[in-house]
Amino acid sequence: MMRIIPRSPGAYLFRDAGHATVGWLEARTVRFTCFASHRDAVAAAVQGALALAAYAGGTTSRVLHAGPGAARPPNDAGGEARAGVRVLNDGRHEWVYVHATRVARLVPPTSADAVPSIEEVLACGGPSACPPTPEANAFSIEFLLSEDTSLDVCLTIVQVLYAAVHHHRMRPAARASRVPSWR
Repeated sequence: MMRIIPRSPGAYLFRDAGHATVGWLEARTVRFTCFASHRDAVAAAVQGALALAAYAGGTTSRVLHAGPGAARPPNDAGGEARAGVRVLNDGRHEWVYVHATRVARLVPPTSADAVPSIEEVLACGGPSACPPTPEANAFSIEFLLSEDTSLDVCLTIVQVLYAAVHHHRMRPAARASRVPSWR
């Protein structure tokens, strides 16, 4: 079970049954947190993409943002789609591609003493409202939803994604040992 908590117009915080923060939605970006490894984050991104494709009738292109490089991976000679999963870096971000479609951005862990990003602060409703979580030193994934996706559809997509990715997240005992010291 996941609770979706409104924080401001268009910004929501997600909490699991144990009240741990599992992600947020802000400006059509959906982030899920607390993946112990790069491999777990990639697996969750792939599962999320498959769930989105099933929800959207077989394609993710209707619900994911089609920004630069979204149509095919960079350096894909001749534009030929390659089967399988690829993780590519565009110089700024690391992206997960399924077949030739960009599906999610990987967010690497930061140091345990890192302060939260502005997105995390906004999603929580302010620095004092953010509960202690291990997000600072765990992997996260972000799905960038199309700008023409309504807020109601975004919230439905969040639930579809959570059902697909939540089992790849760290277990509570592992999360407790990763709480950043600045909190």
